[in-house]
Amino acid sequence: VSPGAFLPPANQPTTRQVSTSTNQQLQVPSPEGTMSSGDDLYRSGLELLAAGNRDEALNAFKQAWKYNAEMDPALRNQLKDKLSAMQAVNIGNTAENVYASPMSQISEEERAMAQRMMSEVTGEIAGAEANREAEPMVVRDRLQTLRTRVSQANLDGQTRKQLLTIVDRAITSHQIYMTQNEATIDQNMRNEQVLNQRELEAERRAKTDQQIASLVETYNDLMKKGDFFEAEVVAKEVGVLDRKSTISKLLIANARNARRIGEYEAIKEMKEDKFVDSMLTVDEAAIPFDDRQPLLFGEVERWEQLTKRRTENLVPESERGMTLAERAIYEKLKQPVLVDFKGQPLSEVMRVLADMTGVLIHIDQAGLAMEGLTSDMPVTLSLPSQISLQSALRLVLNTQNLDFQVRNEVLMITSARNTADANVQRTYNVM
Repeated sequence: VSPGAFLPPANQPTTRQVSTSTNQQLQVPSPEGTMSSGDDLYRSGLELLAAGNRDEALNAFKQAWKYNAEMDPALRNQLKDKLSAMQAVNIGNTAENVYASPMSQISEEERAMAQRMMSEVTGEIAGAEANREAEPMVVRDRLQTLRTRVSQANLDGQTRKQLLTIVDRAITSHQIYMTQNEATIDQNMRNEQVLNQRELEAERRAKTDQQIASLVETYNDLMKKGDFFEAEVVAKEVGVLDRKSTISKLLIANARNARRIGEYEAIKEMKEDKFVDSMLTVDEAAIPFDDRQPLLFGEVERWEQLTKRRTENLVPESERGMTLAERAIYEKLKQPVLVDFKGQPLSEVMRVLADMTGVLIHIDQAGLAMEGLTSDMPVTLSLPSQISLQSALRLVLNTQNLDFQVRNEVLMITSARNTADANVQRTYNVM
């Protein structure tokens, strides 16, 4: 056997179908056969270990150790870890001096757990080596997770230490790889981000195009029905979805043009109709008056009724429906009075004003109670000259949210809310 170096492009691992059937077992090629490479023997042992053939895998690892001088240093360390975990090997002057494994000193349950963890560790590390170029960050996270699982597994101290050593070496090897290929990894990550961004942008654009297509279909239906205003609104919604879209501008322009053409046609039709009507009116005005049919003014009683109705209409709108006494009260509100009150009760102030003007003033106690007041509340108001009764009442009452109204032929002092409710509804002819 001649010494050599491990070249990844030239020495690619060979994939073999593994079966758990007892009739089909992987055979470990002998060093003297065609497979004389330690790397190939090590990979064969990994396949046997993954298939559950622990003894054959251990034999393959022993055979591979005979070629440790020819193996890649990283692969040689992994082989050494496998031998240490499966059976303590005395690596001295020769690789054949093997003594009893500490695995024989532990319980069957712990042995089974150790075998499962060894298979899991081996599979994870093999997967990490296969994917570290494509997904270095994912491999890093998976190795850290593997180390956590090993440290928390129900293993004896020696086995846990051996497995952690294997995992730590794999982590260190991957960290070295990431450091050596940092620029390439960063570039690949940026490329992946750009590709992801493009995919998201393509998905967003496809969704927007689908929404625009639905709005355009709605727009076409509205245009066929002649709902040009609604069609223009839908066209503006297209512009909201895509502000740079020329489709929105075209749809808006078409809707506006169609609406304006419709308005022009309607106005043109109205002009034609009104012109014909006007010409007919001119022709009707040319009909001469027949003197044989003199004007008739009707009966006298009918004219008296018309005069009475017109006289009633001459009464101010605000006084319609009032009695003569109520109209007189409204007139007396314009009468001037001299106001000079200093802390006098409201009832006394109203009595003084009633004596001055001759207006019957009534205080609504329920209305005052709505505002939390009584007729005994003090009133202070002193003016140097006379003002109208209406102005004096507003100065006295409005500060307390009170007001007055003419009702039932008296001037009633009550809450402003009652006067608002007393508004009279009237119907007007707008023809």
